[in-house]
Amino acid sequence: MTLYLLLFLFLQFASVQLLSANERKLPKGTANDKNSESMHCFYCRHSNKAHKDLSDPLIERSECLSPEMFVNQSQFQRQCATHETFCMTSVSSMNGFFVEMRRDCAERCRPGCQESGYGLFSRQCLRLMEMSFFG
Repeated sequence: MTLYLLLFLFLQFASVQLLSANERKLPKGTANDKNSESMHCFYCRHSNKAHKDLSDPLIERSECLSPEMFVNQSQFQRQCATHETFCMTSVSSMNGFFVEMRRDCAERCRPGCQESGYGLFSRQCLRLMEMSFFG
């Protein structure tokens, strides 16, 4: 449980530090560079939900929590569509407890956290990268 809390706090801090691609110039080879190669991102999910959505195509694996565990495994990678210009990490929590982590391609860049709820408080934090993780 402590590992989840530390991971959640790290992603919260990191997401606040990121600037959107529109607010800074990106180096050559980033996803927003029209001349760059196609974008590749990590592609997986780890969930503590009791009822998992089996129709979701994301790969359900605990290795999703640590990129070092799967960085060289092709089943955890996917080529993004041309309109998906960011790699995303999403962490969801309910009343402060870790619920789910997702890694995938994303169309928009809105890093930060969103909270909602009354009695049961839901929080989702996004961290985005403008560069491909691979090659």
